[in-house]
Amino acid sequence: MADTAEQTTERDIPQVKGHWFYGSLRDITKAPQNFFAKAGPKGEGLFQFNIFHKKMVSVVDADCAAHIFKTNSQNYVRGPQFKKLQAILGSGLICLEGELWKMHRKFVASAFKPDFLKYSLSQNIELIHSLLGKWTEHEQNDEPVELVDQMRRFTLSVIVRGLFSTDIDLEKNQQLYQSIVDANDLIFRKNVSLISFPSWIPTPLNLKIAHARKEIDKFSLDQMSIKQSNPDRDSNDIVDYFLASNLDGEFSLNELLDEIRTLFVAGFETTATSLTWALYLLARNPDVAERWIQELDEVLGERDPAWEDIARLKYTENVIRESLRLYPPAYNLSRISLRDDVNQGYKVPAGSAENVSVYGIQRSDKYWKNPEQFQPERFEGDWPQHAYLPFGMGKHSCIGSRFSNIESILILASIGQRFTFSMLDSEEVLPNAQVTLLPGRKILVKLKSRAE
Repeated sequence: MADTAEQTTERDIPQVKGHWFYGSLRDITKAPQNFFAKAGPKGEGLFQFNIFHKKMVSVVDADCAAHIFKTNSQNYVRGPQFKKLQAILGSGLICLEGELWKMHRKFVASAFKPDFLKYSLSQNIELIHSLLGKWTEHEQNDEPVELVDQMRRFTLSVIVRGLFSTDIDLEKNQQLYQSIVDANDLIFRKNVSLISFPSWIPTPLNLKIAHARKEIDKFSLDQMSIKQSNPDRDSNDIVDYFLASNLDGEFSLNELLDEIRTLFVAGFETTATSLTWALYLLARNPDVAERWIQELDEVLGERDPAWEDIARLKYTENVIRESLRLYPPAYNLSRISLRDDVNQGYKVPAGSAENVSVYGIQRSDKYWKNPEQFQPERFEGDWPQHAYLPFGMGKHSCIGSRFSNIESILILASIGQRFTFSMLDSEEVLPNAQVTLLPGRKILVKLKSRAE
């Protein structure tokens, strides 16, 4: 009887009407994050839409997302855009499934241990001093700072330190910087191309992708060569862990490069973007910034943040959480259902392309009070953890989330110790949804030294 009762509750996923030929493509192109979050009938956890003749599903319900990522995860594999990532990332962790994914996940996880995280924090203090020294020059010359470019350059320096324990001269390595910036744009263009040519066909897009990949690999090989020629090196970085874990040669050089390239590209844009949004939100919300600075003064005073301070900077962490809630870099996650399924009463046919709207779930008034407002204090006490998934959920959640979080706390705290900042203009910055949820324009802020 229970099976019969359950069967009667099953229903078809509601369909969003689109153009007779291209379906919802035009609406998606305008603002993907808004379409995936809001296009469906109010109160529905899933809705269907078409792109040309192909049916797809948007998931805007936290329980439906948990079913896909956790409860019945064996029935859902990564969507087609992850395969297109291989043009840049090769067979890195993000692009893998099954037993091969398990092997790579265990291998990469060997690096992200507390010893590395502590080592990385101490390494990054020097980089922050360098950044803030340059910002002091901007402030003294009454020059604004452009956050998008500054956070990208700083994040790349942090990633290079984390991978290789070396400094990068961004003036001399401008091609590497541009290649990593371009990589995310090229992946986006590959994803939205109506016709996707194999990588070996020398189309203009494929040639640009090959060039970006070559630049990243050249830098990585040079740094690995330096490491291997200096066995007495005193470092404790990610590639050190990789080399130490691969003494038996289980992973080929190409597989190591794929994982390094994945960390470069995936870690670069996501962390830079989340830091940019956090600083933007603080600049637009002086009451929040005032409480944040009060915490920094009470916990740190004028000294540099140390490992023990990370857990004490609770409001700083909540600022980061709230900015990730409002502007999740990975705003949409896709999966394909292998077999027929029932998700919270919805019938999901085999082969369905499921798009989990992280942006929609994290801005839903079903889970969050005043969801459009920037309120870091919402993370004090009880909060809907099942409706918060900026790093994904389940077995495929981001392996570098702890590293990114510590890095962000350290950077924000150090900036807040030295400067207050305000927007150069009052116009709202709208998101530009590509591979990640980027700001739609430059963000200029005016700095003021707190020492004055």
